[in-house]
Amino acid sequence: MAEFNPNTKTLACVAQIKEAVKAHGLDPKKITTSRDAAAVKLRTEMKCTNVPEGFTKWQLPVFLEKGSLMYISIGNPGVSVPEQFT
Repeated sequence: MAEFNPNTKTLACVAQIKEAVKAHGLDPKKITTSRDAAAVKLRTEMKCTNVPEGFTKWQLPVFLEKGSLMYISIGNPGVSVPEQFT
């Protein structure tokens, strides 16, 4: 893993989110669940690699017009984060 930097994404990536949503045929005005086929594909495409070992993180394919990005982060049971990352 490269050096951990949780802030590699900027609001400039909103264009990437819009492209990904369009490419997978998602309608931002309709409800999409994590079980929708397009959402499953996007989860793989939007997986973040800049996380400590034992964690998984995905950027959600949504954004707020006021400038906010959303993520889901999951830590394995019993995983610890080195002090430098806390």
